[in-house]
Amino acid sequence: MRTIDYVKLSLLAEVTGEAKSAILNRALVEYLERATHPHKAAQEETVMARPSKGDRVGVTTKVPRGYFEKLDRLTRATGETKVDYIAALVIKDLDTIDIQAVEEMRPSQLRREAGEKRTR
Repeated sequence: MRTIDYVKLSLLAEVTGEAKSAILNRALVEYLERATHPHKAAQEETVMARPSKGDRVGVTTKVPRGYFEKLDRLTRATGETKVDYIAALVIKDLDTIDIQAVEEMRPSQLRREAGEKRTR
């Protein structure tokens, strides 16, 4: 474990307002974590956070295996994530829908329209 310069520790405690013992404890925990899980520490150092795309909500779906394999190959080839690819398709489709008109339709009309759309 590297030695901690008392002057630097004092300065850090003064700047952050944190107790010296808390700073030392955190440093010790980080050191032990890196020593016992070196592969995890290496991964954490190389991972970059993706920029935020705004307020979003997760949606889960299942597709037949053959389509998943095709999606997997496509996203590996393009570098795009599966989540981003699927989100773009859903958004593109929803942008074409007049939701107010849909809400005013009778259920039988909705089923017929949905069936026609799936067969296109």
